[in-house]
Amino acid sequence: MKEEILVVFIGSSHPQAEKSYSNIEAKVQAKRPEMKLRRAYTSKVSRDRLAKQGIQVDSVEEVLIKMAAGHVDHVSVLPCMIFSNSACMEMMADFMIHGEKFKDGISMFRVMLDLTADYEIFANAFFDAVIPPERHPDDAVVLMAHSASDQFSVLGMVLKQRDNNTFITTLEDLPELSTLREELKQAEIKKVYLIPLMMTAGIHVHRDMAETMCQAIEADNIKCIPITQGLGENNRIAQLLANHII
Repeated sequence: MKEEILVVFIGSSHPQAEKSYSNIEAKVQAKRPEMKLRRAYTSKVSRDRLAKQGIQVDSVEEVLIKMAAGHVDHVSVLPCMIFSNSACMEMMADFMIHGEKFKDGISMFRVMLDLTADYEIFANAFFDAVIPPERHPDDAVVLMAHSASDQFSVLGMVLKQRDNNTFITTLEDLPELSTLREELKQAEIKKVYLIPLMMTAGIHVHRDMAETMCQAIEADNIKCIPITQGLGENNRIAQLLANHII
């Protein structure tokens, strides 16, 4: 049977994003060295921006068409996303349209945080390998996501059980930032480590988090230290995704 792995990212045109993508792909390839690995981005905006730079990255549908033309029997898909989101749902439409072209079909592995156990495993890796070792227990750790997710309550609960000075906020929901600032002041926090809850460190991390959000926090006389590294750049986190390949 001819089987290949399709690694799907949302996609980013920021140069640093490639560090996350390459790191994750290396872990995936090590997990299945005998299989060819292909990449796709779900974001048309990112694909178009990269195309203007002379960099061609396929959509999920485009890769599936190429795989079918190459007589692949089975496609294993790894969605390299933290939570299940609209991009995952959109992929399902491509699978339904093109799935019959593959003799043994298409199977999709889980996103990083799916089952209850995933949250505990992530928390272990996050506290051990993502939070800077110099961070003092009295310092807050704030994770910044792009947009709100129903799974935030689960992740927040798991993190709070480990460390009460952990918080989650979002980039798109501005009231969340106001709430966060109040919570930090009430907790008498003097220093914050701001960490992206994102696979890559693109423009949102470097501009919106490291500049805009940090400035808002520091306006409350709280020192803000932005960690401008996507979670996918971290070996422990990248391995979590690769471990979903069975």
